[in-house]
Amino acid sequence: MTLEYLYQYALDLAYIAPPGNQETLRTFKLRVYNTLHTMEAAPRESRQMRIKQLHLDTQWLQVWKNLHTDWVSEEIASMWYIVLHDIVLTNERLYAIELVESDRCRHCGRRDTLVHRLTECNEGTAVWLWTRERIVQLLRTDPRRIPADWCLRPHFQFCPPHRRKAILWLLTHFFKYSCSSNDTYHCSTILISCAARDGSHTGRPAG
Repeated sequence: MTLEYLYQYALDLAYIAPPGNQETLRTFKLRVYNTLHTMEAAPRESRQMRIKQLHLDTQWLQVWKNLHTDWVSEEIASMWYIVLHDIVLTNERLYAIELVESDRCRHCGRRDTLVHRLTECNEGTAVWLWTRERIVQLLRTDPRRIPADWCLRPHFQFCPPHRRKAILWLLTHFFKYSCSSNDTYHCSTILISCAARDGSHTGRPAG
């Protein structure tokens, strides 16, 4: 069974050519072994996820922990992971890959980032200000200490735990409302019609 698996694995690899007409099975097995051994022995470059490279100051372990809480439904978590991995088709992203002529919002002319769509444009401004005010009351802090990127990357940690859960509950409902409003410009690209959610890979980390 192991040999059969390795044989199929070898056939699927671009690094190993199929057996030649004059090549014996023993020679082919040896070639497979040598190739796999070379690949395994080669030094591996440690690479971070793209989002970690973009947001070096984010506490990613805390983000994953927050998104795995009971307060975050599977539906919201799926949408949140799309946002986290920066695959939402904002004009900023499309402009960076030369698919649109401008990175500006067609509603207000400011840079069309995801934070802008959720918290700075149209009714999103009022909804975010209301949500932030509730968080300010919970934490008894200054509004300037509540960054808008919490609705994208919830990397906060508070004690006692019920306070953190209350903030997550507010952010979850803010996120759900923002992604299901009637403004198709702001929301259809966030959901990407959930990009056939059942069939898409969200990149969700284990644990």
